[in-house]
Amino acid sequence: MLISCLPPFATASEKLQVVGSTRFSVLWFDVYDATLYSPSGRYQQEQYPLQLTLDYLRDISAQRLLNETRKQWKTVPDLDNTQREQWLAELSRVWPDINESDRLSFILHSEDKGEFRMFDESLGVIESPGFARAFINIWIGPHSQYPSQAKKLLGETK
Repeated sequence: MLISCLPPFATASEKLQVVGSTRFSVLWFDVYDATLYSPSGRYQQEQYPLQLTLDYLRDISAQRLLNETRKQWKTVPDLDNTQREQWLAELSRVWPDINESDRLSFILHSEDKGEFRMFDESLGVIESPGFARAFINIWIGPHSQYPSQAKKLLGETK
């Protein structure tokens, strides 16, 4: 597993187009607005880079983000506990606490390589077999806990 805190890539959103967007809420609390970007403005699984940007509408601790990610990954078949916990340990080194109005982006450079950015500053790159796809699939994958939001992000519904 490779973690780099150097900004090796230009800001991907400079060349990307919106695929879809949605607001994520829990009960009556708005949590964040999510937007998915791709080079063509359409989602194609093997097309890179792919960027998911979350504009936060409330404060959230890094620990809470990790706990929610763990919960989401537990629903994914074929993702073993050891791998999940290794990835969560790597995420704990990269993610900051989130403040209302923060913009956190995840850029999928390949199935295995993903970069986290706060606004335009790189927080780090995680490279591990299957990591980037498993992470983005929390929002757009077949086992997403939020299928209606996934369809909006994928541009399948408004």
